[in-house]
Amino acid sequence: MLSIHLQSAALLAGFLALLAAASVPVGRLLTAVARDRAPRWAATLDARLMRASGLDREAGFTPLAYGAALLAFNVLGFAALFLMLRFQGHLPINPTAAPDMPWVTALHTAASFVTNTNQQFYAGESAVSALTQTAGLLVQNVLSAATGIAFAFAFIRAVAQRCTREAAQENAPVTVGNPWRDLLRIVLW
Repeated sequence: MLSIHLQSAALLAGFLALLAAASVPVGRLLTAVARDRAPRWAATLDARLMRASGLDREAGFTPLAYGAALLAFNVLGFAALFLMLRFQGHLPINPTAAPDMPWVTALHTAASFVTNTNQQFYAGESAVSALTQTAGLLVQNVLSAATGIAFAFAFIRAVAQRCTREAAQENAPVTVGNPWRDLLRIVLW
């Protein structure tokens, strides 16, 4: 019995050591994303993808516009995931022949994955098709975390700019960045 506890303690210590070792490089990377100081390779990739999407890479958003853009993005993600869950029985890549999810379950699942709570009250692999798992749930897992990080970046930028402008007694409008560029960088980096 003691060996199981020692093994668990060693595993926990190893995990904490790995977490501590990774915290500085990950922190530097997140700081670079938040401060818009991309490495050359990332800046080039960002510029190409933003140009291909037709979005204005340099547009600055006010806090309200930034929040509205993230809200609209999440509403679209919710709608896409909800429809995917509701009609998964009719979609391709369904090797387990998972049926269409009842609307209440689809509503709950879509809302929980878009809000990054990821609650599930269904039998995972038998109730959800492979396509829905990969193109729906997995994508929302990544995008919901990315929108949370982007919102945190915008909040930090708004507070920092507000403090700086108050100290300088400026009345210019506060811009908190570009949500599309932030989301792209958070997902890619």
